[in-house]
Amino acid sequence: MYKDYKNTPLWNSGLSEEERLQYLLRELTLDEKFACLGTGNPAIERLGIPAFGVGGEGAHGVQARHDQSYDKGEPVATTIFPNPIGMSASWDRELIKEAGTVVGTEARALYEEGLHGSLSLWAPTVDMERDPRWGRTEEGYGEDPYLTAEMAGAYVEGMQGDHPHYLRCGATLKHYYANNVEQGRTYISSSVDLRNKYEYYLEPFRKVITEHHVEGMMTAYNEINGIPCMLLDNDIKLAKSWGLGHVVSDGGDVNQTVHFHKYFKRHSETVAAGLKAGMDCFTDDMEMVEAAAREAYEHHMIQMEDIDKALYRYFRVMLRLGFFDRGGRNPYEQITMEEVGTAQSQKVVRDITAESVVMVKNDGILPLGAQKAAEDHCNLLSQDSGDNVYSSLQSYDVSQRLHTERENVKSKLAVIGPLSDVWYKDWYSGVPPYFVTPLDGVKNALQPESLNSRISGKQSVTEGKRNSQTSELQGVTDESRNSRLQELQGVTDEILNSRLQELQGVADESLNSRIYELHSAVSGNATVRIKVSIGVEENAYLGLQSDGKSIGLVSKEAAESFILTDWGDGKVTLRATSNGLLLTTQDDESIGEKGDILAAKEEAFGWFVKEIFYIEKKQDSYANTFAASIQKSDAFAENENVEQPDAFAENENAKQPDTFAENENAKQPDVFAEYENAKQPVAFTLKTWDQQGISIDEKGALRKDRNAIGLPVKIEVVEDGIAQAAIAAKEADTVLLFLGANPMITCKEEIDRTHIMLPDTQRKLLEEVCKVNSNVILVLISSVPYDLRMAQNCENVRAILLCAEGSMELGNAVMDVITGKKSVAGRLPMTWYGSLDGFPDINDYDIIQKGRTYQYYEGEALYPFGYGLTYSEMEYSGLTVQLKDYTKLLVQAEVSNIGKYRSDEVVQLYIRKKDSTVKRPFCQLKGFERLKDLKPGEKRNVSFAVPLEELKYYDVIAKEKLLEPGEYEILLGRSSKDIRQSQSIVLNGTKRPCRDGFATNESECFDRALHYVLCSGHLGYTSVCTKNESDTIILDYEKVYLSHKAKGIVLDFWKEHTCDVEIFIDGKKVGKTHISAPEKEEEKQLEAGEANGDGAFDFHQNWITQRREIGFCEIEIPLCDVPVDKEFTLTVSWKGRGKTCTWRFVND
Repeated sequence: MYKDYKNTPLWNSGLSEEERLQYLLRELTLDEKFACLGTGNPAIERLGIPAFGVGGEGAHGVQARHDQSYDKGEPVATTIFPNPIGMSASWDRELIKEAGTVVGTEARALYEEGLHGSLSLWAPTVDMERDPRWGRTEEGYGEDPYLTAEMAGAYVEGMQGDHPHYLRCGATLKHYYANNVEQGRTYISSSVDLRNKYEYYLEPFRKVITEHHVEGMMTAYNEINGIPCMLLDNDIKLAKSWGLGHVVSDGGDVNQTVHFHKYFKRHSETVAAGLKAGMDCFTDDMEMVEAAAREAYEHHMIQMEDIDKALYRYFRVMLRLGFFDRGGRNPYEQITMEEVGTAQSQKVVRDITAESVVMVKNDGILPLGAQKAAEDHCNLLSQDSGDNVYSSLQSYDVSQRLHTERENVKSKLAVIGPLSDVWYKDWYSGVPPYFVTPLDGVKNALQPESLNSRISGKQSVTEGKRNSQTSELQGVTDESRNSRLQELQGVTDEILNSRLQELQGVADESLNSRIYELHSAVSGNATVRIKVSIGVEENAYLGLQSDGKSIGLVSKEAAESFILTDWGDGKVTLRATSNGLLLTTQDDESIGEKGDILAAKEEAFGWFVKEIFYIEKKQDSYANTFAASIQKSDAFAENENVEQPDAFAENENAKQPDTFAENENAKQPDVFAEYENAKQPVAFTLKTWDQQGISIDEKGALRKDRNAIGLPVKIEVVEDGIAQAAIAAKEADTVLLFLGANPMITCKEEIDRTHIMLPDTQRKLLEEVCKVNSNVILVLISSVPYDLRMAQNCENVRAILLCAEGSMELGNAVMDVITGKKSVAGRLPMTWYGSLDGFPDINDYDIIQKGRTYQYYEGEALYPFGYGLTYSEMEYSGLTVQLKDYTKLLVQAEVSNIGKYRSDEVVQLYIRKKDSTVKRPFCQLKGFERLKDLKPGEKRNVSFAVPLEELKYYDVIAKEKLLEPGEYEILLGRSSKDIRQSQSIVLNGTKRPCRDGFATNESECFDRALHYVLCSGHLGYTSVCTKNESDTIILDYEKVYLSHKAKGIVLDFWKEHTCDVEIFIDGKKVGKTHISAPEKEEEKQLEAGEANGDGAFDFHQNWITQRREIGFCEIEIPLCDVPVDKEFTLTVSWKGRGKTCTWRFVND
């Protein structure tokens, strides 16, 4: 009966979605249902169901590397865009939607060809990037909920397509929610109060689901207030109420809930609780999930209804992907591999990369070449006789004469820096068909061969105009010629300015090739030899052994030279010059590796980046950089007259000078002289990627050894990269300096940063280059913010560009911006801070009280949110604000390009509530538009419609979002701090209610709190806990109202430890009590509750729930002088370990 499955209701597209899926659920056997609850489903041939799995990465291109144990195969090249934080910096909805379209198209093509296993991709990431130290900053879209939702939502629309039913591919939002810490992420709890939750962390999820109709969502690893995210019953169901399709757990989270969170004892409890919370797919070991679901069902922890609800949503994804509608109905099934890596896709990559470049400093040096061309041409004009003025002006664009005059005096361009000729993949990157490094981009921009046809074509047009104009002048008498010259000279400035505008607005590549030549390219990395200093022969060095890749002891004559790149915090990579490969540690015991150290890898890449080595100071305290303690090698004796660089700062946490000038007269230690005269040079220890020791085996080979200390070594410099860079910079007219991060080493998934300082060697390189060259253009290639105060305040750093990693067109796009071929108008999607002084712990999620992000940060940011410069100046005018239909604000204004360059402009709309009764943001982004290609003198109208719903805040008393009545300030500008126009409007709204003091009030509904964390309580409540035992917790509750006299207050309090509780009203102490620790008998009950549950299968009676119930009791505190019939602020405070879930006043 199943031979012709296409005749079944599942394959009948004439039926409704409900009918088809209900038929499927009736037909599936129980065993088949259990097998479909994991990451995917097995093939069910009798129903025509193909094997399928949700999953696969598409953050900035389809990840089809096929390099994981579960996905082995040959890599497939796909189009790779900038990291999401970079794409978001474009502030261009249309272009990022095009990028999403490319990703969705290529995912579909690979799937149809059998080259990629899923069409339900895990992207985009919409976690709020509230802290610059987060290791996964590259994956998100910034610190603002509105910007994130708009940009990620456009990406989703591109991925999924615009068909009303079918999906090109499915998109999945990550990670629900408050997921911003990598250290301990598989068990750590994020403490999130109600206002932060609803106004900030949930907002991008809500908007992308409701407005852009994303198909799926992944829960986060972390806990929220003590509950693992995959078990957040109310929050998951809330997301589904917004219109979400399906919910999937993050990888391995079933297992982690038991072994890391220790929330349950059994996997069956986790699966049962997850299904009841609304989970649809469990990304974990398939056999384990199947067994856990079976156990949960057999012990009546779940019912068939729970299973069917999840499978309904899972198979609905397959239905929308068209798996059961083959034969032409699904418009996306015709996509082929011919649509992968097209020229149009490459153009989209180049365009969005250029648009994502953010210029944060420019004193006029950029666009490169335009200013010099204008100056040179003016000099030529001044030398011309009157007869030649007209023809000179007409040929100003790129005249052959200008080329002839300057072809022998081109300006020298030096390309310097460790990021200048590299391109790095990140963990979520695919393999591109090609990539363009910054140096490649410079060469492409200046390469004559690529410009000849363009110059020739331009000349043919110019020549035709010139001939026509010359013949017109031939019949003109001397008198009329003089008259004509006077007329021309009167409009010389106007014509020249017009030609300048045209030239500079689209600064021609050919012009730059005529003016600049590539003089030198230097990485700035040191080339070193490594001498083993203890327990071996005097001249024992590290080198390649006979197999050409194993690293072991060799003589000085055979010593290997390594290119050493410093990534900060003691982390380096070492590339052997003999074979060009990086050192790596082979220590995967599961495949028989024994910890051998080899020169065997092209790039530093992997879940565990085993190409990292740690070089640490052997004596005294560890300094975060190796550079402060380099031993002078014999190689320097041959080059005694070469000026050596000063020492690097030994301590990364030391205060850095704001400018080079501040430190110019300070005496710097000469490192090389210091160690040349030292009797005992400072040595180092060399450790592996996981900071394990290294030993030497009987054959002299290096091997990782957990029982050994770091290998004692001395570093001998063969070629000093910084000195070479300084020489190159001194000889050049202009320097392009490329610094930045390595996305696999600096920080990544599982690795947060502890600071925002550049590596010491990069800071030193910047300093040395700026000492000898006054035209430095710094390009920072990084997806994470850095402290750039030193560069910002240095006069010789004349421009700073910020560019995210990831794009395969990175080099070309950066040069498009530098030369002016593309308009620079990127804006920062995150605040860049000059210092993290006063920043709270990275695991503190309270942005409101702790002053995080542009909305609440009270300090002066280095670069504020939304900041970015353009080559042209803009003027804002005519701002009007109207209330339309009592539901939205209509904001209109005019933007004019009053500068001399053609340019894009990102217009940003912020709104601020004035005189709020609660703490509100300084301003909030509520609209933006990237205006394209404004010509000098051009004006454009902009219009924004802002729903009043966007102006609401979450009220902890009403427990819903309210529109506060009063005055709102409408702010229009170029960034959150650069406001060009403002206007106020008064809106009606809902006043904040009072708290009924006699009702049961939830402790988490505070207005302010200090030294607290939120965790799971009992009876369904969240408890407020002391953060540290030595802290005094303070909880403020405003607008409390009592209609009649109260004699005391009752706290639902956890009394496992001794503490003193105090009650204040309007700052006056009105009561206190002492809470004693439980008696021994109670302790035994607590221990019994903790131990209980080993054999229990009812997840409602698990041990941790019982422990929550046992510790709480009601404690009544007598009060005096309690106000009646007036509002007051209640403060509850205690010191020591304690927590409370609810409070209420009691009367006589």
